[in-house]
Amino acid sequence: MQRSATVHGGWRRLTAREHRSTLGPKAASRAASVHGEGGNEAHGQHLPHPGWRHAGPGRPGRGHLRRLRARGLARPPADEGFGRIVDGWFAAADATLLGRTTYLSMQPYWEQVTDPDNPVATALNGLPKYVVSTTLTDPTWNNSTVVATDILESVAQLKARPGRELQVHGSCLLARSLHDAGLVDEYRLIYFPVVVGQGKRLFDSGSVPSTFTLEQCVTTNAGAVGLTFRPTTFVTADLEMPEGGAEAVREQH
Repeated sequence: MQRSATVHGGWRRLTAREHRSTLGPKAASRAASVHGEGGNEAHGQHLPHPGWRHAGPGRPGRGHLRRLRARGLARPPADEGFGRIVDGWFAAADATLLGRTTYLSMQPYWEQVTDPDNPVATALNGLPKYVVSTTLTDPTWNNSTVVATDILESVAQLKARPGRELQVHGSCLLARSLHDAGLVDEYRLIYFPVVVGQGKRLFDSGSVPSTFTLEQCVTTNAGAVGLTFRPTTFVTADLEMPEGGAEAVREQH
């Protein structure tokens, strides 16, 4: 069975992603990711409403998390339910696929977490990691391989290998490229009841249109919503309203 690719979301790292300085050591063991299973690729993200990506998982005080603290906004509600969702993601991983920025931001924290009962650290430190970069030539995080050329073809080959999921965490630009190429099999997103008002979008202007089917919806006691989507063929429709007749919808592929 081929791997599947999945994308996960939540905090910036949409792929690992509670921030140590913001959420504490225990919360810092949680992460979000984009990954794939059995030939599939998935992408995951933790998203404050209305779809902005939050600052990332590695070094404390980066990006939007820094700005959110400066504004005095409450941190997104990460609780045990959030942890169970993310732990479940990593339990299905066979490998991770990361962009260079996400990789370098996650490494300093996660490679120091040696607790064998921490499922996120166990997966990130023990499983193969593929980092997409044209400038990183000598990665120091164990089990790391640089993908520098023919990115989309290389990812397709990784997906074709037998196994479970090839997961993408964070890595927004990479995730967009994989989405546009039709290489993502599943998206796993966590929405927090927080309005940020600015930030990077997972799907930006110019993204290839897609529709999705909802595979799973889970809510946590703290108010976060975990959503699992699978992309489907994008279909448009024309609404016809003939005089004196009933309106009709004609689908167009």
